[in-house]
Amino acid sequence: MKIAANMHKTLKGNGKIKSDSDILIASIVIANNEVLLTKDRDFQDIKPLGVNIEII
Repeated sequence: MKIAANMHKTLKGNGKIKSDSDILIASIVIANNEVLLTKDRDFQDIKPLGVNIEII
């Protein structure tokens, strides 16, 4: 939850509000050192926060 809270704060500060579910998914990916494969381009704004995301 700490990762998700920090991510939300950063995104909000940058004016790039994302859904809670997208933030939770991304924080789980970070916490487990995994790769997120997705077709959802909304994750493009989250990728610079250190999330290993591959948009397919």
